[in-house]
Amino acid sequence: MNTKHPIIAPLLALTALLALAPLAGFTLHGDVFWDLATGRWEWTHHAVLRWNPFSWGDHAPWVNNEWGWGLILYTASRFGPWGLLSVAGLGIVGWWTGLRAVMRRLALPSTAQLGILILSLPFVWPGWSDRPQIWAYAFAVWGWVVLWDWADPRHVWTWRDGIALLGWILWVQIHGSWILIPVWAVILSTRPGVARRRLWGAAIGALGLAAVDNPWGWAYVQKALFTSSSSTIASAIVEWLPPSFHQVFGVWLPWMILLSILTWGMATRPLSIRVEGWRWMMLAGLVGAALYAVRFEPYLPLALALGWPAPSIRFPAIKPPRWVAPALWGIVGMGILLIGIRIAPLRTASLTAPPFVAANVELNPSAEPVAAVVWLQHHPAQARRVFNNYRIGGYLTWMGIPDWIDGRTGFWIQTSHRFTAYATVIDDHTSPRPVIAAAHPTAILAPTTSPWIWGITGWQGWHVAWHQQGWTILVSSTGG
Repeated sequence: MNTKHPIIAPLLALTALLALAPLAGFTLHGDVFWDLATGRWEWTHHAVLRWNPFSWGDHAPWVNNEWGWGLILYTASRFGPWGLLSVAGLGIVGWWTGLRAVMRRLALPSTAQLGILILSLPFVWPGWSDRPQIWAYAFAVWGWVVLWDWADPRHVWTWRDGIALLGWILWVQIHGSWILIPVWAVILSTRPGVARRRLWGAAIGALGLAAVDNPWGWAYVQKALFTSSSSTIASAIVEWLPPSFHQVFGVWLPWMILLSILTWGMATRPLSIRVEGWRWMMLAGLVGAALYAVRFEPYLPLALALGWPAPSIRFPAIKPPRWVAPALWGIVGMGILLIGIRIAPLRTASLTAPPFVAANVELNPSAEPVAAVVWLQHHPAQARRVFNNYRIGGYLTWMGIPDWIDGRTGFWIQTSHRFTAYATVIDDHTSPRPVIAAAHPTAILAPTTSPWIWGITGWQGWHVAWHQQGWTILVSSTGG
């Protein structure tokens, strides 16, 4: 990449700043709170969480493929909000630098690299949170880089490969996306002139290491495969739903076409990409995954890098005036200052109250019921068994409120039918009475906008006990 041009460096800095910009409005949500609660439990008990100690009536054992992330996140939380911001920022920086490393190995010119970095922002911004995916995206692109280097028969082993191995071991403990490594190793082995045996060894070694380097053995590998093939999860969880037609054809394509035209127009030399089988296999897999579920959209930048369309003719290079580079550096500096001003007050913020917690349910459907939890804490008799929306289960867990279901264990426990019942009854807006009757809760907490909650009022003595800020608590005069 030609970084000697005076405009390249500030543009790269600007893309990095834009990637980090969401940290200025960073908040926590239910799943993150569940990871925090997991880490707190593991920190306190000096053990790996193998069962569900939080939700009442559902203490089955399960394969917790995020056990390591909970420990990392809780450790960071001991440094306050800035500790959690640092965890997210580290993941973003890892993703940004990793994607650049991918593009350098594919010999993309500077304009194409800038175009892809800018194109990628709308796809990755929604994934920036303190969930393990934020590190998984970084591990994924760097894992691709490591495999690319290993595929070179001239590759000389150095200390960097040792760091890569340690990173791989950590990746296995925090997220099931490590399953990409054996898949990518096999695909890259189809390239001509590569060290195939080394890549096949990496694929087999990745599976073998994952099977022994965890507390559950081979079941850990099966869990990674189950995650992407569960029909229940794919049909009930928002992030596992496919993108809409409008999103694909009204947002994706116009955005790509616009940035392609701009970067092609700045090209200083003719570009060409050969049609290679391994490229098409990876492209098909990455694009297919993004069309399968929106949670895979952050992997689209890697697909863009692999299949960047290039013109076959030379375009005149755009030479901006001399004042453009200093102006861009000024924008970068101003952006850093604004982000700093925005996050500075968080040093004294609480992890369990606004502004660090998303609490405006009207603007954020996944907001946390901060005031409702305060009410439950002051009424312990009603808070013994709370029937809840699964999206807020993690927050209830972190705050010490026994929840009926959460966004993690409630559906990861494959031996339990709890999430299936929840998905078919609650999310389909049919009557939840059979589920509630079987659960015997002492309170019901749900968004006021939930259509089903008002069908419970008056049934078996259930009535509204608290109603504020978009949340409603029902209790039963018969004791639940």
